[in-house]
Amino acid sequence: MDHWSNGGEESYVMALLRHWDLTHVECEIVTAQVETDKYHAELETLGVPIRSVLQKRIASPVLRIWNTCLTIESVIESRKYDMVYFQVANAVTLYDCLAAKRARIPVRAVHSPCAGLIKSRGYPFKRLAHEISKQRFAGTPTVRLACSDTAAECLYPQRKLASCRMIPNGIDVVRFRFNAQARDEVRNALGIAGRFVLGTVGRCEEQKNQYFLLQLMAKLKNKLPQAVLLLVGEGSMPDGMKAEANEKEIRENVIFYGASPDVPAMLSAMDAFLLPSFLKGTPLRVLRRKQTGFPVTFRIP
Repeated sequence: MDHWSNGGEESYVMALLRHWDLTHVECEIVTAQVETDKYHAELETLGVPIRSVLQKRIASPVLRIWNTCLTIESVIESRKYDMVYFQVANAVTLYDCLAAKRARIPVRAVHSPCAGLIKSRGYPFKRLAHEISKQRFAGTPTVRLACSDTAAECLYPQRKLASCRMIPNGIDVVRFRFNAQARDEVRNALGIAGRFVLGTVGRCEEQKNQYFLLQLMAKLKNKLPQAVLLLVGEGSMPDGMKAEANEKEIRENVIFYGASPDVPAMLSAMDAFLLPSFLKGTPLRVLRRKQTGFPVTFRIP
């Protein structure tokens, strides 16, 4: 993986590890940088070490990706894995799959979790590099996976789509069933009992498009002054979002909760769940009403 933080990709990997039979398998996670210790205790229990290949943080995305590719290539060559499984958001990092092919690793699985690239500074260059790499490294995986057709089209060229297998993100629906007691406990603790609550769960990062929710809340407040926006998750943008909420005069209507160890309880506290993310291939968090009992779930384009 490119990096290890507290987000959807890490939740997905942990779900895989919890359900794999690791009794006769030596498994490890290799990543550029480790940004959270949230899963360390569980990984230790599972017997899965996590290896960080970059010794220091690199601010430049180009230099970070370049250094990551080279160092992971070195790890692949030295470890002689029987199988590698790549979480790939940008086709440039498929270079690691090429390194695995050169090292003659027989099984090289690639999973595409994203439906696009972040339109940040340097986007045209990043897009060009992505498209070139998408074609250049197309033949390196032996197994091509994606969580949706959109995610597949993002990472694999047209000529390889027929060989790609779509596997929707698996969710333990029992764990996420609506819980009236948890709903009351969370709402009472936050002082929002009896109020209409919109919410989302995700890191406060640009690709999550949470500024859109602040715009939505500003308009909703005019019609429903007691409405609340509950933002669950941590990231690099809370301070900027708080400033935006102050500017729009909705600060009292927005709760920046931060990370939660009990996401199902937070979801039960919401009246409507919204997912404005730019890049989700198949959202981990959007469940059918019949499965969860939630009153409303929205997928916002």
